[in-house]
Amino acid sequence: MRPPAAASLEKDRLDTLIDGVFAIALTLLVLEVRLPPEIGTAEVPHALLALLPRLAVYGATFITTALLWATHYYYASLVRGTDFWHITLNLVTLLFVSLLPFSASVMGAHPDSTWGTAVGFLNFALVGLSLTANWGHCLRARLVVAWASDRLLRNMTLIAILYCVYAFSEVGLALWSPTLAMSLLGVFLIVGFAMLAMLQPHVFAAAGHRAAAREDVAPSASSGQLGPGD
Repeated sequence: MRPPAAASLEKDRLDTLIDGVFAIALTLLVLEVRLPPEIGTAEVPHALLALLPRLAVYGATFITTALLWATHYYYASLVRGTDFWHITLNLVTLLFVSLLPFSASVMGAHPDSTWGTAVGFLNFALVGLSLTANWGHCLRARLVVAWASDRLLRNMTLIAILYCVYAFSEVGLALWSPTLAMSLLGVFLIVGFAMLAMLQPHVFAAAGHRAAAREDVAPSASSGQLGPGD
């Protein structure tokens, strides 16, 4: 049997901050995709072709960041509250998320550079590592909802660890072959979204129990209040 839940704070403000930083990072990515202002009309087709590497990096980084946000959302749906270390680890995650537009600009400006590509994958890996550390803390601190099955929690932990192994492996691969590393990223994105789809019914079920419990608590609390004439 799982130990009783520990005391915690509400996490609504933290969730709002996380969503906001992810949204800003996703928006800033496109700022690096622009034509040089000094080109003439006849040079536009050539400039657009030259822009293709930046567009490819923008698309790959946007989709990867979106997948990381969706993953965080799934995991956070099973976290009932927050504490000091949960807040701190989320802020560390946001530190690395806010760096994604910078690393994407390096990758886009130097698509053939091993170090330029490795910087982007290292950024992805650090986001995943901080998310995994955060999830581990939530399990140890008993911040996870009681309705989530042990099997679901083990599977989600395994997925987080496998992502970290993959992401740090991509850093090494990028130092050897940037093209191969980017190709493998495309495969990972397909697998990543497929795994989220497989987790969906189990996460929804556990999160649904949590929502139902909140609805049950609300009427009970209101019925216990005394009216003006009592």
